[in-house]
Amino acid sequence: IAHARDWATPLSLASASTKYAKTSARAWNSLCLYYYELGGGPTPKNPYLDKAIEICQQGVLAAPYSVTSLSNLIIFKSRKGLPTQADWKTLLHRLQYVNMGPENVQTASALMYNFENGTPLDEENTIKALDIISRRARFGPNELASVGNFILTQTRHPDAALPYYEKSLQMRSNDDQAAQLLLKQIEDTGHETLASKLRTRTLQRKPNTTQ
Repeated sequence: IAHARDWATPLSLASASTKYAKTSARAWNSLCLYYYELGGGPTPKNPYLDKAIEICQQGVLAAPYSVTSLSNLIIFKSRKGLPTQADWKTLLHRLQYVNMGPENVQTASALMYNFENGTPLDEENTIKALDIISRRARFGPNELASVGNFILTQTRHPDAALPYYEKSLQMRSNDDQAAQLLLKQIEDTGHETLASKLRTRTLQRKPNTTQ
């Protein structure tokens, strides 16, 4: 009967999950997100944002093998204008050794999405986190191009997009149409010089097929 009460509502279910699976990253992150959504999500003056931050902080300590609660902690604290430098330091350190499963890799998309939608995330630390995730998760050409597009169009460090585009184009070496489409997209953002540099480097790396 006690367990039945634990699963009676979404909140009791989420709370019970952290009680019975105390080191579950998914359980803590679900409870954190429950309070965030309960207060209206990105709504200004979310009344449950402080509670979501508190739960995220507990999740960070309970599941050191994960970065889900940690990345949400940084996002939520940034929205409130709270200091996050220590949290970023922990995130960048943890990203070096956690398993790059789907939930941890999802941190890259979460950071980019929230940055693009106005959350005042630290720009340099966001770029550093994307660098670690993209390398350790072995991003494919599309994921690399997405990171490149984000850095190029959303940050003050467009040159930092170059290695992502370059690696993406290397992976597309057998698909000229996809490579040319990517270069055209870069040109359309007003970065013709970058596109030209990438086109030159791509041609230089192509094998000589002359007989």
